[in-house]
Amino acid sequence: MSAASEASAQTSYTLWCRGGGDRQQMVVSTNVDASGRVNTSFQISFDRMSTSATAATPPARGECSWLDRPLNGAENGIIRGSFPNVSTSSTLDGGRLTVIDFSGAGDGVRALQTLFNAYRDGRDFRVEVYNDGSVMQVTRVQ
Repeated sequence: MSAASEASAQTSYTLWCRGGGDRQQMVVSTNVDASGRVNTSFQISFDRMSTSATAATPPARGECSWLDRPLNGAENGIIRGSFPNVSTSSTLDGGRLTVIDFSGAGDGVRALQTLFNAYRDGRDFRVEVYNDGSVMQVTRVQ
């Protein structure tokens, strides 16, 4: 499941994460580009593991790590993806977000729903990302 195609040109590496914890996920923006295509940017913040993520040492809730080493200080604790052809609608109950519906065409809807559900439910997920100097940009949701 791919995120934005322009990000795919970067060399990406697998980041293993577990949702939950006290970190946050959010829809950063939903906009319409010049061609009329709806795009949604989604962001997840996370804590860095002190070790690499392995079967023996998986991430705890709200943590991420590379498969071969821990993240270093220059690698930000934010994952951001831009998903073309995806729009969102939210349901609030007493000011608390209860549901985000993702709709549209292509793999972006499934990728974004996978990330949202895994993070909300405290489950493991893996994303292929590259460090753009500011955030970890998603190129693929595994």
